[in-house]
Amino acid sequence: MPILTNEQGWVLETRTTGYALGLNEVGLLTHRYWGLRLAQLDDYPPAPSPSGWASFNNAAQRTPEEYPGYEDMKFVDACIKVTFADGVRGTVLRYDSYELDERDAPELRIHLRDTAYPLRLTLHYRVHAAYDLI
Repeated sequence: MPILTNEQGWVLETRTTGYALGLNEVGLLTHRYWGLRLAQLDDYPPAPSPSGWASFNNAAQRTPEEYPGYEDMKFVDACIKVTFADGVRGTVLRYDSYELDERDAPELRIHLRDTAYPLRLTLHYRVHAAYDLI
């Protein structure tokens, strides 16, 4: 199966490539690995932990998020910027749920939601085995 799950998150595999993402202990969807396919599912690293950093850094600033929103104290470009009706421009995106679809091209859908506003979005990951492509 090209899309694998375990307690660490999800791994998408092709003939030669592995791509891993997961939730860390503060609930952020993080990038875990991208490179050569590893032999065992447990060989992929866990989600990066924000612990061990200075107390004045927030977790989102220190974590390689898979899809960062536009919120305070981040020094990376946001993947999405919106302005809500009340003028607020920040998006605090957190994991909500996921779905797996194993038909034609296996697909992982990860649903994110904003913590304060009715904004929801879905990340789509497809594995095209015939082309060794994620």
